[in-house]
Amino acid sequence: MSGTGRLTATLGARTQHVVYGDPGPAEIRRELGFTTTIDLAHVVMLTERGLLPAPAAAALLDRIGRLRAAGFAELLDEPAPRGLYLMYESHLVAELGADIGGKLHTGRSRNDIKATITAMRLRTELTHLIGQLLRLQAVLLSRARAHRQTVMPVYTHFQPAMPITYGYYLAGIAVALDRDIDALRHTLTGLGRCPLGAGAVAGTDLPIDPARTAALLGFDGPPLHAVDAVASRDGVLRALAAISGAG
Repeated sequence: MSGTGRLTATLGARTQHVVYGDPGPAEIRRELGFTTTIDLAHVVMLTERGLLPAPAAAALLDRIGRLRAAGFAELLDEPAPRGLYLMYESHLVAELGADIGGKLHTGRSRNDIKATITAMRLRTELTHLIGQLLRLQAVLLSRARAHRQTVMPVYTHFQPAMPITYGYYLAGIAVALDRDIDALRHTLTGLGRCPLGAGAVAGTDLPIDPARTAALLGFDGPPLHAVDAVASRDGVLRALAAISGAG
């Protein structure tokens, strides 16, 4: 264990595979894209609060910006025995020194970073899915109008029961999609608060400004409760339930 309290030994190769998987280049770029977006907002906030000197902030912003512009090419083949974030953080420390690279982690934890990445990814995916469902609903209603006089049988008990129109049938599917879209929107609303600022589980005594980072990242506000922000994963479960209904 190092002087910072972090473990210096790594997991065995088999255990690493179970814990971290084997992310390919696309997944590494995606994860680090979200991570560095959070970092840019965090650097701005730390600088505004006087917790990060301007020269250190400039060096961090420059290095992070160059990594992003290059698609994180330097990091794609780097070993990550303790996960992508620590590999990336170690790279910054190696490039900029502990006095600059190490300051990026001021006032936060991997817990609230990871929870924020999860929320950002979910918000992105759910927003895209809602858009796709709305387009599907528009197509269904358009075809329903076109086939409002096309007669077809409706089935009950696995046999033809009554005559309806194909348009009426399609409109019924569009109505059902309303509930799925509402459920997804409700889940999206529940992801409106940014976990950054919750720290490992109980916040920090440093004078950070979680509302500022939340605003920079497009969230509605900071976390209401630190334990809930980093320990709760019900947003993922609610998202899965809503998505399974839409499927």
